[in-house]
Amino acid sequence: MGFIVQQPIETFLGDNLDSFYVRIERYSVDKWNGLVEVSVGWYEDSESASSWLPKYIEDRPLNHGRVPTSMSYNGVSKDWEMSHYFPLHEAVTLIETTYSSSWHPEIVDYVDFDENGEEIIKKREEWFETVFTGSQEVTKTLKNISSLTGSIYEFSYDKLKEVYSGIFGSENIIDEI
Repeated sequence: MGFIVQQPIETFLGDNLDSFYVRIERYSVDKWNGLVEVSVGWYEDSESASSWLPKYIEDRPLNHGRVPTSMSYNGVSKDWEMSHYFPLHEAVTLIETTYSSSWHPEIVDYVDFDENGEEIIKKREEWFETVFTGSQEVTKTLKNISSLTGSIYEFSYDKLKEVYSGIFGSENIIDEI
């Protein structure tokens, strides 16, 4: 399953193509960072893509029709990213307790002894800390792996089509199932 990008490109090898086929090669969930990572391959057409991934493990790939990732589109040459990362997280607002403190002097009584050994009350300055609590709103990023419902492949495919639609125009992205 993949899609055709119906736009003319020129590869760094000088080949001109009227379109190319995009297929997901690998996808994985990075639970630590809350991401889906998707790696793609570009091919001349779906048949070429199939030749690189035979149906049976024992069969050898024929390996033809791969499109290099370095290409020119609309006169701009660049190396295109083959790995894409889609977040599985959301912004949430939390109320967090804040703490602060201040120090202030106070005059306190203490017991001392005079030259005859008699108790006497004296005064001295001591520093005391006062702790204050409050709250504030904080925006944090919540990993939400459970937002990935259904098929990871369908999720990845839809997200990937959004990326390519943003580059080549949604009218130029053609599903080929």
